[in-house]
Amino acid sequence: MPKCFVIMPFSATANHSAEEWTEIFDEIIKPSVRGARLRLECYRLSIRPGSFMKDIVRELRDADVVVADLTDRNANVFYELGIRHSLKNRTVLIAQNIEDVPSDLRQYGIIVYGRGPGEITRFKAEMRNQLRATLGTAERSDNPVSDFLRDTEAGLFHFERIQTVRKLDALTSELSHNISYCEALTRLISKARDGRRSVPSVRLRADALSQLLATNYALFDDSRQLRLLHLLYADTVQVNVRLEFWMLLRQDTKDAALRDLEARLQRCRNKAVTALSYVGQAKRYYQTLSSPDTRPSIVVLADESHESFLGE
Repeated sequence: MPKCFVIMPFSATANHSAEEWTEIFDEIIKPSVRGARLRLECYRLSIRPGSFMKDIVRELRDADVVVADLTDRNANVFYELGIRHSLKNRTVLIAQNIEDVPSDLRQYGIIVYGRGPGEITRFKAEMRNQLRATLGTAERSDNPVSDFLRDTEAGLFHFERIQTVRKLDALTSELSHNISYCEALTRLISKARDGRRSVPSVRLRADALSQLLATNYALFDDSRQLRLLHLLYADTVQVNVRLEFWMLLRQDTKDAALRDLEARLQRCRNKAVTALSYVGQAKRYYQTLSSPDTRPSIVVLADESHESFLGE
């Protein structure tokens, strides 16, 4: 059952006795929460000897929604409200007098209530609407701490997005180079079969691809795309290994080795062409992305899968 934790004074305040606060909870706040018909467990902690601040903080962290009564500007209530604001959203502010609410908090919506029959009826209706709206929009900022963190995240996200686009540009350049070089190496193999065995001095590049696979800075929500990128990296490594042993090929194994290299070059080129399309899609996505809330989910392959790609 979802929980609604109420923070309010226990002892006497400027205008209310301890008994009145108990009456307000039992006869106004609790029935109003239950009347919303959201199956919320409405409760507050009881005063007991010793320190029970840990219990209060735990409830402030775990409660699905918190109702804070700011009437009479009780210091403990404001302290607990600050803790809740630092932990999560979904807080409903109420007060008997709007003047008890600091101006910094009024923009987040206050339900003002009274103790007369008509005022209680109106409060129940407003509480029902507010609770339904609050539970239905968990990510909506409802306090200044959340506002600050969202602004900070937005700034960091903008920087991250620019850096991601730049890295994808580098990966695009790397893939384009490798596609051209695979085609050039295929032509060189034909000459090698004719007896000319010049050693290629350039290797396929994999730095940008390796960075992508190691850090997942650009997120792919299709596991097939990520799998192809891992296979491409494995083919790139294998091609470069075989190029290192180009001059060591014995005459009796040269033809088979060259056929193997040619096949790997073809696979590497085809994968690079497909990967270039994926990277182009990712780049366009990040160029138009405006909010961190719309980023795709991360798909990461298991370590044993990674190893199997390199085991060819």
